[in-house]
Amino acid sequence: MKLKEASTYWSIALAAASLAAGAPVTPKEPVALPDPVAALSDESYAVREKASRELWAQGEKGLPELRKVLEGKDPEAAVRARELIRKIELGILPDSSPKIVALVMRYDRGGVEEKRGVINELKRERAYRQILKLYALEKNQETLAMLEESVRGVAVEAARDCIAAEPPDMAGAFAFLDMARPEAPELMAKAALHRANGTLEEELKKAEHLDGEQGHLWRYSLLACAGRLPEAAAEA
Repeated sequence: MKLKEASTYWSIALAAASLAAGAPVTPKEPVALPDPVAALSDESYAVREKASRELWAQGEKGLPELRKVLEGKDPEAAVRARELIRKIELGILPDSSPKIVALVMRYDRGGVEEKRGVINELKRERAYRQILKLYALEKNQETLAMLEESVRGVAVEAARDCIAAEPPDMAGAFAFLDMARPEAPELMAKAALHRANGTLEEELKKAEHLDGEQGHLWRYSLLACAGRLPEAAAEA
């Protein structure tokens, strides 16, 4: 393992280990989407605005229902749904600062060099969720190649911030690492979180039958965190 990757892993591992070993994190129950979906077509402007804000606050949980609105017969509801979908996809949430929103929109409209500058500004603002969302949505190969170095390490930084929060946000740390491209530092950090969370053995069982290079790398990370070094070496 490279020194930089080892440093990244131990940074997360030590932070995670400093937490009391409580009950494993379990995913929160999805919040049921109420009437706001239908209210996008309400005759009252105030009702439509309130529905838009409520659906926006749902984030990714609301995307399936919002996409159904696009297929409906109400053109205004479709326009509202399309705007909400794009905001959510770009990582813009109701509590995002105007500065972050402006930067994300600049990225969405910009060329390669503009996008590089925006990513660096977002890093200074610690807008990690938006960075990872933008990178995941990017399709242009030239832009992806250019952004690769700028985005590297962002998920680990975000996870570190979650762990350092009061109270620590383990679920948030997992979510950020899941958003990242599966490279060695992110996988080692995620394995360290599983160890701190008491779910390492469970995750090892899930990883037993994963195929390909990513399967080997994930098993290596988990086994190394479990202290099973000969088995980890066999996966390397």
